[in-house]
Amino acid sequence: RCTLHYAEGAPSEDALPALYDERYFNGAPEGYPDYLRDEAVHRKRARGYLRAIGQCRRPPGRLLDVGCATGFFLDEARKQGWQVTGCEVSAWAAAYATRTLALEVEVGPFPNPALAGRQFDVVTFFNVFEQLPDPRAAEHALRELVAPGGLVAIETWDADAKVVRLLGTRWHQYR
Repeated sequence: RCTLHYAEGAPSEDALPALYDERYFNGAPEGYPDYLRDEAVHRKRARGYLRAIGQCRRPPGRLLDVGCATGFFLDEARKQGWQVTGCEVSAWAAAYATRTLALEVEVGPFPNPALAGRQFDVVTFFNVFEQLPDPRAAEHALRELVAPGGLVAIETWDADAKVVRLLGTRWHQYR
């Protein structure tokens, strides 16, 4: 009755930039139809995440969003008083976040060497952790990145959700 799902043969770190290029955010079958067009939806979801985080930890503080995409969550967090940093494997999305929203985003997979020696009060993974090539390495990196008393927020897909059961193997996370 266990509903744990995992992917054998996760992509290597070298393959990630090609998987999450501009096409992923703009119509690729395994990605988003138009990520930027849905900005209002992403920002609304970000504010919901921030409300949930606020029940455990409030700004000011340092917040790292792993898999930050174009930075909408980071921008909403900054508006609430967080000092924000992103980590994003997509050079296209990271460029949008830095150029358009003036955010600090480290480009590359997580764990990211550019984050070494830094600590954060909150680290988030929204539908990202389950896609990391090496979750164990990510877990070890978090031990150094999360400040004492800090919070790690992880959201993953619910394989038992009604929509998932209805769609079966047509659900977009089965690829």
